[in-house]
Amino acid sequence: MKILVLCILLLLSEASARAAQPALPVPPIPQSFGVNIHFLDKDLDANMAYLKKAGFGWVRQDMFWETVERIQGDYDFSAYDRLAAAAQAANIRVLFILDYSNPLYDHDQSPASPEARAAFADFAAAAADHFAGQNVAWEIYNEPNWGFWRPEANVDQYIALANAATFAIRKADPAALVMGPALAGPTRDAKLVPAALDFLDKVLHSRAAHQWNAITIHPYRGNDAPESIEPQLATIRRMMQSDGIDPARIPLIAGEWGYSTWLRGVDEETQAAYVVRALLEGTAARMPFTIWYDWQDDGPNIFDREFKFGLLRQGSLADAEAEDIEKPAFLAIQELAGLLRGYRFDSVIARDDHHVFLAFKGKADRAYVLWTAEGEHTLDITLPPGKWTATRLLGGTEQVQSAKGRATSILADIMPTIVKPAAQGNARP
Repeated sequence: MKILVLCILLLLSEASARAAQPALPVPPIPQSFGVNIHFLDKDLDANMAYLKKAGFGWVRQDMFWETVERIQGDYDFSAYDRLAAAAQAANIRVLFILDYSNPLYDHDQSPASPEARAAFADFAAAAADHFAGQNVAWEIYNEPNWGFWRPEANVDQYIALANAATFAIRKADPAALVMGPALAGPTRDAKLVPAALDFLDKVLHSRAAHQWNAITIHPYRGNDAPESIEPQLATIRRMMQSDGIDPARIPLIAGEWGYSTWLRGVDEETQAAYVVRALLEGTAARMPFTIWYDWQDDGPNIFDREFKFGLLRQGSLADAEAEDIEKPAFLAIQELAGLLRGYRFDSVIARDDHHVFLAFKGKADRAYVLWTAEGEHTLDITLPPGKWTATRLLGGTEQVQSAKGRATSILADIMPTIVKPAAQGNARP
């Protein structure tokens, strides 16, 4: 009888925790646009100015356990305080990733022993308590199914850590936004997909996943177009539902997703088209936010894929000239954010292997976004009667007139075109 009572109390406690979880709504554009950063104090003011200029609503940044807790039980959040304060002043939210090892516990391995796991949970609780009320969100670890979990990926070890850290964060700050597992994948590589989905399925069974505010994945496409993500999103949502997680309550988020301009990657113009299409795909999938990887190139080596994911070229932002540092991808996001500021996704009007046509709703009007998958050609679309301005991102505008019952011809390309009522069609960031 005592065991039964304890089980009932545990179930009631978990149900209460789920009911108390703060909501993670889908905000208007560009508050749903995010980017992964790799800086704290370096060029902080200049970085924030560029982030605000681009229109980002979120940044995602590692909070390295070993840099915060250098002495057991003593936590130094000062560098992260400065980043959080600067982001808040720029009206940008921060997603901190609680991650990696600490030489004080388990040496250089991921926190798998009971002692290290408890210490990591204490670190998570201290962070949640320290930043409570500062518009900060938390992600538990990064790509634990990949090389970041040492010595090798272990789903049971990760689940034990996620359960402990989630409970600790919720206890320290019941209003905290918590998510995970920052899954590496599923990617376009069919050979890697089953292992990633199997790892995710086990995580979705955990207590932590049912108490998170979102499920985060890293669906890199290689050089394939962003639209190839659609079937995998549908698969993961079915998995979530079968594991008792309602995607309408605990949404799916692309927490890391990018295209590299390295030697075997995409060129800068294609990267610009793909970044805005990826962000729009996330919005159309009703994700609370989509995180682009990465903010700035890590180096000049075009033979290293990891160096060239940035929206900005390598260099000091404090000393840089805009034309030298900004890639076309940065400019495309900036223009998209300005044209669709305040708009929310409404519906998919048409989608096939050749083109995408989306509708967005503003406070007083509608806007439409279209692009093709195979280069420039004319699309015949149906618009409400009136005068419209069609703006090709980074490519100028054209005025079009629509009539009731008649299709309107618009020249489209792989770079999205934004169609708005003519009076507002020339809006800029």
